[in-house]
Amino acid sequence: MNLAEYIEGRKEAHLEELKELLRIPSVSAKREHKPDIEQAAKWVADKLRASGMKTVEIAPTNLHPLVYAESLEAPGKPTILFYGHYDVQPPEPLELWTSPAFEPAVRNGNLFGRGTADDKGQVHIHLKALESLRAVNGKLPVNVKVLIEGEEEVGSVSLWDYVKNNKAKLKADALVVSDTSMLGRGVPSITYGLRGLNYYQIEITGPSKDLHSGVYGGAVPNPLTVLCELFAKMHDKNFRVTVPGFYDDVRKLSAAERKALNALPWKAKDFKQTVGAPGYCGEKGFSVVERLWTLPGRSRKDSDTVKGLREVFNASGSGPGPRKNCEARRKARAHAVAQDRKLQVRSAEHGQALGRPVSCADLQEGNRRFGERFRQEGRVHSRRRVHPVRHADVRHV
Repeated sequence: MNLAEYIEGRKEAHLEELKELLRIPSVSAKREHKPDIEQAAKWVADKLRASGMKTVEIAPTNLHPLVYAESLEAPGKPTILFYGHYDVQPPEPLELWTSPAFEPAVRNGNLFGRGTADDKGQVHIHLKALESLRAVNGKLPVNVKVLIEGEEEVGSVSLWDYVKNNKAKLKADALVVSDTSMLGRGVPSITYGLRGLNYYQIEITGPSKDLHSGVYGGAVPNPLTVLCELFAKMHDKNFRVTVPGFYDDVRKLSAAERKALNALPWKAKDFKQTVGAPGYCGEKGFSVVERLWTLPGRSRKDSDTVKGLREVFNASGSGPGPRKNCEARRKARAHAVAQDRKLQVRSAEHGQALGRPVSCADLQEGNRRFGERFRQEGRVHSRRRVHPVRHADVRHV
């Protein structure tokens, strides 16, 4: 029996096993789900042992445990480190779900449930691949290390501490991040770049107390208006970010990258239907695909109003690191806000932009391997870090 036959013959069993994991409400952001987090970590550890990994451990942290496993039985062969996460986002608002978030359901060939594609589905794929390779061939063709965390949805603080303290243990020839996606069913995809991100909380305060707009409006500055002015000034009429220094370290797209990106099987009609918007916008001179995956962008995440307006600001780009964007954001103060208002900018979360050249040897080898398996060349694409939630909870069966 070859590998494909072995996997196909266990398709239904694998699906039921994935549903087990999806039923665990491992919400990392809520304290009441701590027992569920620990259950999910144990589930992953048990499946790694069942796959034949020689060393499996659950590493406690100050928040949620990490699961580490390794099988180093291929002397002279490369070592691959797989990364994924077993935690998920809260399922609210619950009324928007067609079926309960933690009761996986198959509809029209798709599996719906919280975490199916972010990231329990991908984690499960790796577990079953390792198990299947060992079952068919008796051993793994390379050395393998696996690191599955439980804090990806809340900033991965414990992960960074673990990595710093275990550099030798985690040393590998290649890192495979499973928290990504394919462009479409049957379309082999390699994510070669992440735009990175910087989150900021911006708080603008005008008057020292709540004022009734019908009594004081027109004479007292409204912080909401000021914040709108700030955001409006951050783009020019061509949607280019106007904050001083913002583009200083943004890497220019090569002709080869632009050609590869725009050759992807990306359909404008499907995109418009997904986002539910009447049209597009973005920096002049670039395609929608280039705007989505390579250019700096900004988005608003959350807001509330009490004596002013608080905002979470997300700046993504293909180059500037957290420190550079912090400096750029500070320059925005004088750029947008008058002296008679109080402005506070708090740094919330950062993620460094990462990328590999399209022409590098490992991407080319990946393309070749995909060609052998799928009978078509692999597609390389860059992407931003944050998934729309609707895509994170559906996977094709």
